[in-house]
Amino acid sequence: MDKVRLVIGYGNPGVRHAKTKGNVGFIFLDFVIFRAINTFPTTVARGWFTKGKYQFTVSNQEPLTLVVKPRTYVKDFDNVSKSLFNFYKPEIDDFYIIYPDLGISFGDYEVGKDFGKTAPENVIKLQNSIDTGSFWKVRIGVGDKTDNIQSQEEIFTQELSNLEYGTIRSIAERLAPELKIVSGVVS
Repeated sequence: MDKVRLVIGYGNPGVRHAKTKGNVGFIFLDFVIFRAINTFPTTVARGWFTKGKYQFTVSNQEPLTLVVKPRTYVKDFDNVSKSLFNFYKPEIDDFYIIYPDLGISFGDYEVGKDFGKTAPENVIKLQNSIDTGSFWKVRIGVGDKTDNIQSQEEIFTQELSNLEYGTIRSIAERLAPELKIVSGVVS
């Protein structure tokens, strides 16, 4: 198999979770792919396809870039993501996980190979189960700027406001060229 770039969003399937803070990984990817389809309609697949446990699209041909939103709940994220990693065998530098991070203020983001202190448990489990090195983590801030103490589950199930939803779109537009999820996407 030729070189593959694998990009996986963290989130839960279904309408109930569609616009929650815990689904910013899915929302981010939706914005990137929607923009690519409308900007470069002949260079990417025409939208999301569902097969089994996955919703996916191909966003580049060279290198082949597979963008995936698992259709399982986040409790199985590490197993599903590792299965995809083992099947497609991307180089570790071509493997990206996009997820919400409580340790980063809403509207901010970080791209790197470290977790920060507040990565979802199953992202940490995934890293510990892959023995070839540290993959890329795209950490999108969903943290509260107040001193309000809430659990990860409480924050991840909060619905995004229209302003917050637009903020995720803005992050996707800024980051898409840097991450090279879609060739030719410009901000």
